[in-house]
Amino acid sequence: MDVSTLLHLHTLTEDLAAFLSEVTPGDLRRRTRDPHLDVGDLYLRIIEENLRLVATITGEAVPREQWPSPSDGPALDVATRDHGDCGLDSSYRRTARLVENAFASAGAALPQPSLTRLYEDHLSSTVRHNRDLAEALALPYQPTSHVARAVLGRA
Repeated sequence: MDVSTLLHLHTLTEDLAAFLSEVTPGDLRRRTRDPHLDVGDLYLRIIEENLRLVATITGEAVPREQWPSPSDGPALDVATRDHGDCGLDSSYRRTARLVENAFASAGAALPQPSLTRLYEDHLSSTVRHNRDLAEALALPYQPTSHVARAVLGRA
């Protein structure tokens, strides 16, 4: 994938990282748009989605010991209590870079139509995650017009 295409994804991931940097320990149990997910659950889901996507693109599993698991909700609570802040943006940025690097280096690993579809789906998912997290934190979110057009397939 070319750099200009990946710039859309990078812009969205930085938006999401900025929202995650605003999360406090008290925010982790705030409900999201999905009645079954709170902010902590959404974060764990995002990490899991990123790692799964990297494995799909590269054909190689990402070692799990470095990353929180969706079953680590209680561990997430303890970590944020012990450290005084959440710092969710740091782990998220690391997985987001793995995704960007996987797309950038995909080459012939996947047929181009499949890779394009995965990219478009991930863009859409990242926009939704931005919206859901911003909404849960009562923060405004409006993606830049070029990113919104790209997500909507109009760029």
